Amino acid sequence: MSGCLRLTESSGDDSTPNTEASTPTSEDTSVVESPTATPEETSSTESPTPTPTPGESSAEYTVVQGSVSSEVGVSLEGHQVEIYNVSNREFYKLSIDDGGFVQTVDPDSSLDLTFFYERDRDATDVENVPLLYSLAEELSVSGTEQEIGPFTIPRAYRTEIRIVDSDGNPVEDFPIEFRCPNGSGTGVRDFTTDADGYGKIVGASQTGFYFAGDITVEGGEDDGGRDLREITVTQESEYSVTVIRDRYDL
Repeated sequence: MSGCLRLTESSGDDSTPNTEASTPTSEDTSVVESPTATPEETSSTESPTPTPTPGESSAEYTVVQGSVSSEVGVSLEGHQVEIYNVSNREFYKLSIDDGGFVQTVDPDSSLDLTFFYERDRDATDVENVPLLYSLAEELSVSGTEQEIGPFTIPRAYRTEIRIVDSDGNPVEDFPIEFRCPNGSGTGVRDFTTDADGYGKIVGASQTGFYFAGDITVEGGEDDGGRDLREITVTQESEYSVTVIRDRYDL
């Protein structure tokens, strides 16, 4: 179920995206000779040691490690943390092991971190664990090693999403997806609506999802949906989303 989708799905399924900037250099062609310098002195002159550019690390890589737990004490073992490196557009999907995760990234990177419910489980198996949750946005890391977190995921609440048309009629088999504030999201191929218009995991017998905090509901296209509605989940709720049939070719 977890997928990574950047407007830049995940879900859908684990994206392993991808990507550089070069810094132009200038060459000083001027030559200044000392009137008293001998050839021997000139050949033995050493180049000055370059001064490090502020913000640039001398490390070849940075090992980031952190921990994540649930506010309600539910085990998160086997669920996932997605790291998106904003600096080079690389994704990493990490299973939570003994409450923690570790990953090697480029030094001086900016990271987005997202929790994803384990893809192979039904999202209704564990109550109060969100389908996805934004842990951090543009978190700066440097040096050879950096501890990040600890992160705590708040209590999630059962949430029903119902898709209807402009006449209030339910829309069946409508592809939907979800995105959290840092931009990471699920894939439209993982979620659909039943005959009554209620959202569910494809193949699941139950409708509804567990969410916490801010979520954007998207959908309607197989290659990345349109924004449908932004919701903030703080209790068990049901949300209705109206779509125009002609716009979505229904």
